[in-house]
Amino acid sequence: NKQTWWESKASQGQHFIAIDLGRMYDINAFPYTPQTKHKKGMLAKGTVEVSESGTNWSKVEDFEFGNLINDPSTRKHFFNKPVTARYLRIIATETAGEDQSVAIAELDFFER
Repeated sequence: NKQTWWESKASQGQHFIAIDLGRMYDINAFPYTPQTKHKKGMLAKGTVEVSESGTNWSKVEDFEFGNLINDPSTRKHFFNKPVTARYLRIIATETAGEDQSVAIAELDFFER
């Protein structure tokens, strides 16, 4: 439901979401859909990390989604190489409009 969303608590600290996929998957991309009720918390730049255990994380790569405020449509990031993981963590390094929270309406993962 793109009309609902998860939003982190506003703070100057690091914002992230960690997801347990339930088992190991080979993943090659993720689409991100921002919430569209207001212009806060749109994920402009970030880092993807993966883990097999949920405790030890490895960086996959950075990503950037441009022009979210003017065009809040779904964006896709394709990895340079597919990754195998059970846990994924999306860390926000910049939000559109420099907001102090992050909001996600939809976050999916594509299998290789």
